[in-house]
Amino acid sequence: MPPEKNSGYLETCRNADLAGLYLTQEETIKAMEENRRILQWFDTLRELDTEGVEPLVQPVFSSENVLREDVEEKRDGILPEDWALLGAPDTQKGLFRVPRTI
Repeated sequence: MPPEKNSGYLETCRNADLAGLYLTQEETIKAMEENRRILQWFDTLRELDTEGVEPLVQPVFSSENVLREDVEEKRDGILPEDWALLGAPDTQKGLFRVPRTI
Protein backbone atom coordinates (compact mmCIF):
# COMPACT_ATOMS: atom_id res chain seq x y z
CA MET A 1 0.00 0.00 0.00
CA PRO A 2 1.40 3.46 -0.86
CA PRO A 3 2.32 5.43 2.27
CA GLU A 4 -0.20 8.15 1.39
CA LYS A 5 -3.02 5.62 1.94
CA ASN A 6 -1.71 4.49 5.36
CA SER A 7 -3.69 5.98 8.28
CA GLY A 8 -0.49 6.28 10.36
CA TYR A 9 1.13 8.22 7.55
CA LEU A 10 -1.86 10.55 7.24
CA GLU A 11 -1.95 11.07 11.02
CA THR A 12 1.77 11.89 11.02
CA CYS A 13 1.23 14.37 8.16
CA ARG A 14 -1.59 16.02 10.11
CA ASN A 15 0.49 16.23 13.30
CA ALA A 16 3.42 17.71 11.38
CA ASP A 17 1.10 20.25 9.81
CA LEU A 18 -0.33 21.21 13.22
CA ALA A 19 3.23 21.65 14.50
CA GLY A 20 4.13 23.81 11.50
CA LEU A 21 6.62 21.23 10.21
CA TYR A 22 7.12 20.62 6.52
CA LEU A 23 8.38 17.07 6.11
CA THR A 24 9.43 15.20 3.01
CA GLN A 25 7.84 11.81 2.35
CA GLU A 26 10.99 10.14 3.68
CA GLU A 27 10.95 12.27 6.87
CA THR A 28 7.24 11.57 7.34
CA ILE A 29 7.78 7.80 7.08
CA LYS A 30 10.65 8.02 9.57
CA ALA A 31 8.52 10.08 12.00
CA MET A 32 5.65 7.60 11.60
CA GLU A 33 7.96 4.71 12.51
CA GLU A 34 9.36 6.62 15.51
CA ASN A 35 5.82 7.40 16.71
CA ARG A 36 4.93 3.71 16.39
CA ARG A 37 7.95 2.73 18.54
CA ILE A 38 7.02 5.33 21.17
CA LEU A 39 3.45 4.02 21.34
CA GLN A 40 4.76 0.46 21.64
CA TRP A 41 6.89 1.60 24.58
CA PHE A 42 3.76 3.02 26.28
CA ASP A 43 2.02 -0.32 25.70
CA THR A 44 4.94 -2.01 27.48
CA LEU A 45 4.65 0.44 30.39
CA ARG A 46 0.90 -0.25 30.65
CA GLU A 47 1.71 -3.90 31.31
CA LEU A 48 3.60 -3.04 34.51
CA ASP A 49 1.90 -3.82 37.82
CA THR A 50 1.54 -0.45 39.56
CA GLU A 51 -0.92 -1.64 42.20
CA GLY A 52 -0.12 0.11 45.48
CA VAL A 53 2.38 2.53 43.93
CA GLU A 54 1.63 6.09 45.01
CA PRO A 55 1.83 8.68 42.23
CA LEU A 56 4.54 11.32 42.55
CA VAL A 57 3.47 14.94 42.65
CA GLN A 58 6.97 16.04 41.78
CA PRO A 59 9.51 13.50 40.50
CA VAL A 60 12.15 14.51 43.03
CA PHE A 61 13.26 12.17 45.79
CA SER A 62 14.25 14.92 48.19
CA SER A 63 12.19 16.84 50.72
CA GLU A 64 13.89 20.12 49.82
CA ASN A 65 12.54 22.36 47.10
CA VAL A 66 15.02 22.24 44.22
CA LEU A 67 13.21 24.79 42.11
CA ARG A 68 14.71 28.26 42.00
CA GLU A 69 12.83 31.41 42.88
CA ASP A 70 11.24 33.12 39.91
CA VAL A 71 13.32 36.29 39.90
CA GLU A 72 14.04 38.52 36.92
CA GLU A 73 17.75 38.63 36.19
CA LYS A 74 19.80 40.66 33.76
CA ARG A 75 22.62 38.50 32.38
CA ASP A 76 25.50 39.14 30.03
CA GLY A 77 25.61 36.88 27.01
CA ILE A 78 21.84 36.65 26.64
CA LEU A 79 20.28 37.71 23.36
CA PRO A 80 19.80 41.50 23.52
CA GLU A 81 16.17 42.62 23.64
CA ASP A 82 16.34 44.54 20.38
CA TRP A 83 17.77 41.48 18.60
CA ALA A 84 15.05 39.23 20.02
CA LEU A 85 12.38 41.58 18.71
CA LEU A 86 14.06 42.09 15.34
CA GLY A 87 12.03 39.47 13.46
CA ALA A 88 8.73 40.15 15.24
CA PRO A 89 5.92 41.32 12.98
CA ASP A 90 4.73 43.86 15.58
CA THR A 91 6.25 45.26 18.79
CA GLN A 92 5.39 47.94 21.29
CA LYS A 93 7.57 49.33 24.11
CA GLY A 94 10.06 46.49 23.85
CA LEU A 95 7.44 43.71 23.88
CA PHE A 96 5.97 41.36 21.30
CA ARG A 97 2.57 42.60 20.23
CA VAL A 98 0.04 39.89 19.35
CA PRO A 99 -3.64 39.86 18.39
CA ARG A 100 -6.20 39.78 21.19
CA THR A 101 -7.38 36.21 21.77
CA ILE A 102 -10.46 36.80 23.89
